[in-house]
Amino acid sequence: MPGWLSLPRQRELVQACRRWAAGPVPMRRVRMPGGRFMSVRTVCLGWHWQPYRYSRTADDAGGRPMTPVVSLSLGDSCLFRFGTPLSRGRPYTDLELASGDLFVFGGPSRLAYHGVPKVYPGTADPALGMGGGRLNITLRVSGLS
Repeated sequence: MPGWLSLPRQRELVQACRRWAAGPVPMRRVRMPGGRFMSVRTVCLGWHWQPYRYSRTADDAGGRPMTPVVSLSLGDSCLFRFGTPLSRGRPYTDLELASGDLFVFGGPSRLAYHGVPKVYPGTADPALGMGGGRLNITLRVSGLS
């Protein structure tokens, strides 16, 4: 959903992210009921720096695959790659996500490999107050109690 969040609301979230990152509880990986750790970091914040490139990930099958994943982009635009649940390779769809865009996927697509292979520096509105980079706020039901 392009342009889902207005610039003033984006600024509020950037300020909130700064407070969350400075909080008393460190970011961590969640331990699954069987004792292993989730393959993806479950954090409130995911920061994409340049030139670092993230590999594509997929939600663990132990989650709740029918519930949606809701992803909100803040800051610099990025190339978002959305694949299939079967492999990290083709076929996949590339799309550009800009600050304020919302991306939602669920059902069988929740297990699709997805990631950000590129961030486009200097594309964020300077009024956002980030000074560069990209924040992603992702909401998902983990299946953990």
